[in-house]
Amino acid sequence: MKKYLMGSLIVLLAGCASTFPNDKLHEEKAQEAVGKRVPFDMDCKDVQMVLISDVTRLGQQMTTMSIGVTGCEKKATYYVECVSNWGKITCTPQLNSIQAAGSPVTSPEIK
Repeated sequence: MKKYLMGSLIVLLAGCASTFPNDKLHEEKAQEAVGKRVPFDMDCKDVQMVLISDVTRLGQQMTTMSIGVTGCEKKATYYVECVSNWGKITCTPQLNSIQAAGSPVTSPEIK
């Protein structure tokens, strides 16, 4: 009985340490959401995106991540929260900072 419980505990802990299969899907949906905002925030359509933080899972249904965007001699970072609800993933990007080539980093004003 003791060996059975110990084996179950090891399997359970190994499962907690692995990435969830939906993390990649959350990342793809996050990049899609950022891609819809970038033309407005950066006034640029030809951009490159890169994940600049690991996908962080907050419970079973929510993830957060940071995505960096470069293009048109500008770069920006977005903080993105994604929620999975009955198989539908909704992501909300928030502009964190933006910088034009040769100028200091600016953060959006919070009112």
